[in-house]
Amino acid sequence: MISQKDKKKAEEMVGQAEQLLERADTEPNQESQLAEQARNLLNEAIAFDPSNSDAWSNRGAAKTKLGDHEDASSDCDEAIRLNPRNASAWSTRGSAKFYLGDYQGAITDCDELYYIKSHQ
Repeated sequence: MISQKDKKKAEEMVGQAEQLLERADTEPNQESQLAEQARNLLNEAIAFDPSNSDAWSNRGAAKTKLGDHEDASSDCDEAIRLNPRNASAWSTRGSAKFYLGDYQGAITDCDELYYIKSHQ
């Protein structure tokens, strides 16, 4: 059983990691360093609360920025298992599949993302 304190700590870490990932998008010369910091924070967040879909999805995004597309896809698989309506997970997994050469899989994930976004 995960305590409320651990859930809250994980959520705080996810928020910090999201800020790092946003910075990575706007500071290309720092992208790898910021993505690595985000990944490390998200590793901790997942240790506190392995049921946090956003932690898995964001760690997948960090891994994508680091070029680890296979692990990024696996993290997004877990995020989607935990929350099938996690649009970020579908988007990140689609990107990872594209980089891995799985173009049909990328299209399928983008179709699912479109469906989720159009039904919010």
